[in-house]
Amino acid sequence: MISGNRGDSLSVADGTWTNAGSAIFNGRIRGLFGTYTAGNLGVQPLHLQCPVTVSGLPCPRAPRVTSAPRPPDAPCDLPIRPEPPTPLPCPATAPEAASRFVSSACGCSRQNHPMKPTPAIEPPPLTVSLIPVLRDNYVFVIHGAGPGPAAVVDPAVAGPVIAWLESRDLELVAILHTHHHSDHIGGAPDLLHRWPSAAVIAAAADRARIPHQTMGVADGDRLSLLSHSLEVLAVPGHTAHHIAFVLHPYPEPASNPPAPDLFCGDTLFAGGCGRLFEGTPAQMKASLERLAALPEATRVWCAHEYTLTNLTWAIAECPEDGPIAARLAAVRRLRADDLPTIPSSIALERATNLFLRADDAEELGRLRQSRNAW
Repeated sequence: MISGNRGDSLSVADGTWTNAGSAIFNGRIRGLFGTYTAGNLGVQPLHLQCPVTVSGLPCPRAPRVTSAPRPPDAPCDLPIRPEPPTPLPCPATAPEAASRFVSSACGCSRQNHPMKPTPAIEPPPLTVSLIPVLRDNYVFVIHGAGPGPAAVVDPAVAGPVIAWLESRDLELVAILHTHHHSDHIGGAPDLLHRWPSAAVIAAAADRARIPHQTMGVADGDRLSLLSHSLEVLAVPGHTAHHIAFVLHPYPEPASNPPAPDLFCGDTLFAGGCGRLFEGTPAQMKASLERLAALPEATRVWCAHEYTLTNLTWAIAECPEDGPIAARLAAVRRLRADDLPTIPSSIALERATNLFLRADDAEELGRLRQSRNAW
């Protein structure tokens, strides 16, 4: 049995299309969601009803070839004669390479015929790595344990990202943008020159300011990224069409689920929030409350290293705040060793981020003005 990324599965007999039981098949199998190489695979006779293509064989959407009845007095070596086929339209060709790793969670509108259920294959766990670029930006890389596909979030520049990916034999299959500012999209053109089949995922409403989009998304969309679930949240305030991405672990058990990863761009910072360039305090308040409602263990990957400045300002605002003072001391130690303070967590932000603790939009607006003047 051969299974694809999205669960499209099939079994084929050998190239003679006989009913002889298991056989050895060498070739390539192309499904709706990618191409798979089958080399010296022991596979079972054809019991296939889904639209896939097997190189070198007739379109499997055509009727199955079977043995014609043998006359009673025929010799044992009578050749097998196929029944006359009634051709059906061949399925569409395979999508681009990147679509093996990025796809809409709602699935294709084409309905496959029923198949025997197959056990779910748990995808390998993913890791998030950060690459410091420019003065204080971070580019995030989502990848597996070894060589293979990877996605990047908010690439401000391309050079360090290309070097980092190539040194680890990683193939870029997706670029995620949270908003349109140049220090979040500036590296995309050169990354696409190096990996032209990579998907570009960003807010559909901001297509005019975020070019190269291949997948425009909106609030509430769920995608499959590297076989894991990626949720899109609209979080306006910093910009009008700012979005955040929540990468959910696989599987998602009902009790005690693993921690998700939040890529929030410039909406939520460690100890702070983004400036209100295109939004209002009320919009930012609603966006922060939405992020704060995520599980406490959620890792917060914000796009700038502002933590030390944010907490230095916060302790000036609240000199007697013990949790903020303790966090500031820990952050000072990290920055003294030139170590990142990212990721944070939702629990830590709830406890020490004055913007998340603001009672209303008016207070948040006052805090933002104070932070702007710091």
